Amino acid sequence: MSARIYSISLKNFRSFRGETKISLDSNCKSILIYGENGSGKSSLYQALNCFLSSGAESPQDIKKFTNIDPSDEESYVKLEIKEDSEAPKIYEWEESADPFNEQLIVEASRTKGFLDYKALLETHFLFRNEERVNIFDLVVNKLLANNLNPVESKTFKEEFKELELIVSEKRSARRSKRLEKALQKFNNGLVRTIQELSDKANEILRKFGQNVKISIALSNGGVGEANGQKELTGKEIILSAQYFGRSLDQHHKFLNEARLSAIAISIYFASILIVPAGKLRVIFLDDICIGLDMSNRRPLLEIINEYFVQKDYQIFLSTFDRYWFELSRSVFANTCSHLKCIELYVGKDSQSKKASYSITKQDRMSYLETAIAYYEACDYPAAANYLRKACESEFRRILPRHLTLDANCETGEVRKISKLENLETNFIKFLQDNGLDDKPFRELKTYKKIVLNPLSHDDLEAPHYGAEIEGGIKLVERLKDIKANTILRAGNDKLKLGIRDKGTQQLRKYRFELLEDLKIIQQGTNPLNLCVCRCRLYDSQNQSSEYASLHAAFDKVSEECGYEANGDYSFFYENVSVSSRKKLEDIMKFDVIH
Repeated sequence: MSARIYSISLKNFRSFRGETKISLDSNCKSILIYGENGSGKSSLYQALNCFLSSGAESPQDIKKFTNIDPSDEESYVKLEIKEDSEAPKIYEWEESADPFNEQLIVEASRTKGFLDYKALLETHFLFRNEERVNIFDLVVNKLLANNLNPVESKTFKEEFKELELIVSEKRSARRSKRLEKALQKFNNGLVRTIQELSDKANEILRKFGQNVKISIALSNGGVGEANGQKELTGKEIILSAQYFGRSLDQHHKFLNEARLSAIAISIYFASILIVPAGKLRVIFLDDICIGLDMSNRRPLLEIINEYFVQKDYQIFLSTFDRYWFELSRSVFANTCSHLKCIELYVGKDSQSKKASYSITKQDRMSYLETAIAYYEACDYPAAANYLRKACESEFRRILPRHLTLDANCETGEVRKISKLENLETNFIKFLQDNGLDDKPFRELKTYKKIVLNPLSHDDLEAPHYGAEIEGGIKLVERLKDIKANTILRAGNDKLKLGIRDKGTQQLRKYRFELLEDLKIIQQGTNPLNLCVCRCRLYDSQNQSSEYASLHAAFDKVSEECGYEANGDYSFFYENVSVSSRKKLEDIMKFDVIH
């Protein structure tokens, strides 16, 4: 049994002036939202969060969220929710309606997960001047607030409030007995639950491949009564970390932002997963990729898919980062047959100069889809313009990062290559260097001259050939048939190999440092290719040499250890370590999402 949000309707709610309806469908698992700052992402986040939170807390007055310049006096948030094969039912949050005592909403309020970038700061940034990271308030009043204590039938938040009331009462034998019993239940349940939280967080954290392990522990025997005072003491849940197996005294001051963000995300995700899931399982992640570098963003998508999309959660993922939006869109499109993409923009009434408001654009087409639509409408200049965008986008998807950038030797400035011709040249060379077939793309120059260039400019004499537009569309579709994935980043990732000398059987250790991003690629039904990638090889004496590819470096290793370099690199893939738990072959996959 499961339930899905079928549609979201907002009227005069924060940045949404007038009526806005976002239509999903009964099977929609992933909703991707792009929006510039001030466009309404946070308003949508708050609408859903307040709506679903009120099943466990006192509902808030919707008037507090009314748009600054409403179209009329009415404001509401409506969720149309569909349970299995039943007809959709509308739940309303407005002045005259209170949906929050409905069992479905009450249940959802306990299992929902709403996380934004500000929440991530609560695990490290707020403690930047402290010696230790004490997350007691975060754990008890937020992460585990709606979790039932396993040794009691109340939530941890309710129990803690009750403890504060008991300890404030006048001292008596009866009070002491009640307090002792309540403290014992609270501490025993909390110890068990935060151990479960810590274990699940570490399970998720390992998937980021950051060689970090955390510990979450109730210190000093737990919460108790301060001597001679009517107040609680021992309110300390300490978050600590190990890096490459070594304990860090102040991990929040040592680890970089990407690792700290990975820790925070893992803890928040774990807090959701240790609660028994209900029918309506909603997760909203608002701009949580801000602190993550590119090497952590793709693992995040894999984690979201494995732990939530595949477990029947409905995911809302919002961002102001266009690249992250498009990356998420391309990755989830391969695994979610019901994917919704929404774009939010800031609107303004130019006539009345009224306050800005949100404009929602749903299911915007890709560059290629737009080109096809214009082609079918016989608007060839517009079709060519979008074909050019589609072609450039595909080049950037397939090529390693360094082949999409141009460096100024005099100033050292690095910029994106702006000329399609240069990207095309790099693309053809990339195919040739990696033993791939460039024949299907030899017409690129022809199409660039006829379709991908003149029609993109204001040139009335440019030929408008429908056949060439159609050919250009087929060419871009061939580009889309090429699978490509960046599996390791230059500088960030180091590979290690231990291999025994054939003659002496002595173990030799080598290290490979990537000087370029490492990609895998597959053209049609051909075998998977590990792309050419410059690297530096270090031996056990830390002597190093540069090689044009990992294969060339491994050939050198084979030669030094007395083995024949025969072009078979299966041993290399199976034994080179990327992290403490992964070998190179483990990450040589196109589908980050399985």
